[in-house]
Amino acid sequence: MKKINIIILFMLLSCTDSDIKKNKKDNAINNSNSISIEVDKDIDLSTEMYVFKKNDISLLKNQLRNKLKYPCSAEKTRKIENINQLPGSNYYFFNDGTIKKSFTLKCDEESIIYPIGMGIVIDVERNRVEDIWTQDKKFKHYFDRMISELGYLPNDFKRILHKNYVMIDHGYYFSENFRALSIYTNLKNIPENVKVGFEATMLTELGFIDNEGIDLLSTTLLNNEDNKLEVQKDIINFEIIFEKDEQHYFIGEGLTEQLNVKSFDDIFE
Repeated sequence: MKKINIIILFMLLSCTDSDIKKNKKDNAINNSNSISIEVDKDIDLSTEMYVFKKNDISLLKNQLRNKLKYPCSAEKTRKIENINQLPGSNYYFFNDGTIKKSFTLKCDEESIIYPIGMGIVIDVERNRVEDIWTQDKKFKHYFDRMISELGYLPNDFKRILHKNYVMIDHGYYFSENFRALSIYTNLKNIPENVKVGFEATMLTELGFIDNEGIDLLSTTLLNNEDNKLEVQKDIINFEIIFEKDEQHYFIGEGLTEQLNVKSFDDIFE
């Protein structure tokens, strides 16, 4: 009996350190695999991490130097209810392939609109009263046909639909590697002091939302109390553009399939 015990003890002692290390490594690999499976299952890395991602160009949320301010303040901004309020979704009035590049957020009635961050005003239009979309049927036909052929809404066409607007250059306030610009459209009562070259802060008043007439860019359909879709008032349409090496990128670009109503809550404050 003693001989058997001695033999067993000898066999145990003869296990090398490399065998023990190998077993530990195998256990670690198995544990890490089970962890990674849970992470992949519960977290959508695209919407969790990125502001936009196009080919090999991207901006991570944790790379933002500053968060964006809500244009009508956090207190007066309603929660996003529909994915079509986000950039990367589709416009209501154009074909399904026309990607929207702006936010359309619902504000409290008569809310003042403010910049999303510090910057310099580089363009203002406050006196446009004509609505070429409804007044000129020939142009509307040309407009519709061109968008259908292009498959997207070009910036020069979009500028026509901006009506009265303010554009602000934020420089590198939001990102170390991308210049940022913001455009606030469909405004009224833009103050006279807001002009090209004006230094805007987060407290600069840009005007109010214009609820008169039809605005194609800010049109938003949400469910009313009877659970029926209806066109909303007090919608601010604003676009944020990131620029690098003469290329432009918008929030949500490359993330269309992963968008949800909370995708960008964490980049605002």
